[in-house]
Amino acid sequence: MIIRILCLTFALTLVACDREGAHWEEAQQENTIAAYEAYVESYPAGENADQARNLIDTLRAEEAWTQVQQQDTMSAYRGFLADYPDAAGADEARARLDILEREAAWQDLATSDDIAALQNFADEHPNSPEAEIARARANELEAEAERRELEAQAEAERERELELQREREREAQRQAEQGTHRVQLAAVRSQDQANAGIEQLQRQLGEILGDIGLEAQRTNGLYRLVTQAMSREQAGELCEAFNQRGQDCFVRQR
Repeated sequence: MIIRILCLTFALTLVACDREGAHWEEAQQENTIAAYEAYVESYPAGENADQARNLIDTLRAEEAWTQVQQQDTMSAYRGFLADYPDAAGADEARARLDILEREAAWQDLATSDDIAALQNFADEHPNSPEAEIARARANELEAEAERRELEAQAEAERERELELQREREREAQRQAEQGTHRVQLAAVRSQDQANAGIEQLQRQLGEILGDIGLEAQRTNGLYRLVTQAMSREQAGELCEAFNQRGQDCFVRQR
């Protein structure tokens, strides 16, 4: 009796093995996710169950990779790498993702005036086609910034000089308004002679005159070459300095 039971059990096992083997062969021939899933569902502890599960993962990764390549977007590649970091297409996905990220970064920087960002891009992607453009753009912007800085400094210096000149003119005007006397240096008969005489006196006596202005006053048909108005004491000291240089002069009221 026992022998019969054992023989029956053995026969049933052979039948089950034959069925599992046939099912496995069918799954391999179809080579689809559905076929392998059906096998695993029927034989979760079967001889080929682990291999079937591996093949399911491989086929899913292949399907996902095909879809990702069709989409060709950064988000698609990131999702694929998150789900299948060790899949056959993972290295290619990383390479393509790097290209798309670099292109996106450059698109934002192509017309940027951010020198630091351009330099960082060139450092991060030194061998990319855009790196040389980024370096050239950064150098151009640095040169332009330096030029603007020099222009600003020059403009500030010009403004300081103008302000000093305006202050000298205001001071001369204040002195002229307070002055009661002038120093007369010469008298000529025409405006042309007066202009020429003033230029000559300014060349000869410029060190003594300093900021003191000369002008021509027309009186009784003559053009008197005189200094700007000043106090009697200042006029006397100035005339004395002219005399020491050999220039005739005298002090007169305005």
